[in-house]
Amino acid sequence: MLPIRRALLFGLFLAGHAMAAGAGGTLPASNRVEVFYFHRTTRCHGCLDMEAFTAAAADRFPAERLSGRLTFRAVNLDDATDRHFAQDYALDFSSVVLSRRVAGQEAAWTNLSKAWELVGDQTNFTAYVEMEIAAQLKQLSGE
Repeated sequence: MLPIRRALLFGLFLAGHAMAAGAGGTLPASNRVEVFYFHRTTRCHGCLDMEAFTAAAADRFPAERLSGRLTFRAVNLDDATDRHFAQDYALDFSSVVLSRRVAGQEAAWTNLSKAWELVGDQTNFTAYVEMEIAAQLKQLSGE
């Protein structure tokens, strides 16, 4: 991927975080879908792309992001406070996980296992993550 394109994606990623976490932002709703990108401290280009593409997919749901019904969080599994996620979600390497929370409790979670197959194809990667997010949001609405 061209450095300029990567910088643009990272800028969009940061803007999405600022919008969700900035002044006047909303707290996560008790019924929500959490999009996690789990990684280690040392990351390859594919890992960095996976994070940027996942953030971009989450940002395609602006109303849900602003309401707190959809959150995105990148988590370093090497950080002491976040190591438990590796066991919680049976993670051995960088992964995208969706967690559906109802009344503040995790009701279901899904590891998006096709993410690594698609990381070289931004269009299909983003479409895959968007589709999975939409399905989880639909399930959330039905509960």
